[in-house]
Amino acid sequence: HNFTARKSADRFFGTKSRIVIYRAPGDDSVQRYIMEFSCGEPFVEAEMEFVALYVRGQSFLLHQIRKMIGLVMAIAQGYTSEEAIERAWKPERMDVPRAPALGLFLSRPFYNFYNDKYGNDGVHQPIEFESYEEEIKMFREKICNVIVATERRENWLRILKRGSVLY
Repeated sequence: HNFTARKSADRFFGTKSRIVIYRAPGDDSVQRYIMEFSCGEPFVEAEMEFVALYVRGQSFLLHQIRKMIGLVMAIAQGYTSEEAIERAWKPERMDVPRAPALGLFLSRPFYNFYNDKYGNDGVHQPIEFESYEEEIKMFREKICNVIVATERRENWLRILKRGSVLY
């Protein structure tokens, strides 16, 4: 499953649209630039396999990341084909499963543009998080424990299998 998830995630790189909201053809308001969508190594917690997916972009639309992850997981589980990603870019409506919001969290904000432009201008300070690494690590562990407990109780992949209808 992990290889398929990695290969599918790679297909989201660059400027893409339409996976989130249906808009009229030519409406560029749904264009978003994905700089990275990668898949970490699988790991086992509480006898369940998990994988961390990392998404980095300039901005996101409502449910965009949840749908990107839902589609990658549906492909990895064999509920649809990789061609579903290409179909998702087209103007026709398409049912795309949303991953649960619980498993998603902002791991690290990036302020590269701000820091490059203002961070060293003598007036503003760069926005950096290196001094908070320990707090970030503790928070991530705490959130991951909640994610594992909830998945054990709700079993999203079972729901995905039952509810996925992708055309």
